[in-house]
Amino acid sequence: MRTLVKYAKTDAAIYVSHLDTQRTIQRVLRRTRLPIKYTMGFHPHPILTFAQPLSVGVSSKGDYFEFSMLEHIEPMRLKGIIASAMPKGFVCLDCGYIRDEFPSLMAMVRRAEWDLTIEDLHIDKANILLNELLSKQSVIVEKSTKRGVKEVDIRPGVALAECESTKGGTMFKVVLATGSKGNVSPRHFLKAMGIDYRYAMYNRIDIFYEKNGIHFPLINSTRMV
Repeated sequence: MRTLVKYAKTDAAIYVSHLDTQRTIQRVLRRTRLPIKYTMGFHPHPILTFAQPLSVGVSSKGDYFEFSMLEHIEPMRLKGIIASAMPKGFVCLDCGYIRDEFPSLMAMVRRAEWDLTIEDLHIDKANILLNELLSKQSVIVEKSTKRGVKEVDIRPGVALAECESTKGGTMFKVVLATGSKGNVSPRHFLKAMGIDYRYAMYNRIDIFYEKNGIHFPLINSTRMV
């Protein structure tokens, strides 16, 4: 049974790389002693899929991983079992089961919601920069790829953007295209406004899939079984 878990990364866990996050979750699932599908071979481990890698130093309130259960366990009980095995900084928020006919987890991803906090940026200046970006039909940024640097138009991938004042700065609340069909990184979003992204604080709020033109948090896919 395809099993989806929504979790958060906080505190020191934000400095755990994606590869080490995979290893951490594998250890978590082993500790639960749940009836899980494992790989074959001399060193079996739980078969895991993650929705979208998270960069080192970035916190999250809505990340996801998928694994396969061999038998059904009531979701609330399953959540408690997984939560009790999580190390400090990893928090199990929700879980459920996905129908087999759904695409792979990574293929489902379409958008991500972010909170981007910039210290020492006044809200008035932030509004000017944001309104200027949103007024453009095309916003070209340079993006590094395996084949070199290329120019990319990120404007179509900015689905929603607003800003609000915080203590000592500004927070941009944005929804950006994410996944195989288009990807706008929050760093490129800030760079397009002339903001030094190196000094921003990044928090991914949730990841979304699309159904009939409407975007839903990935966890909602477990409500459709």
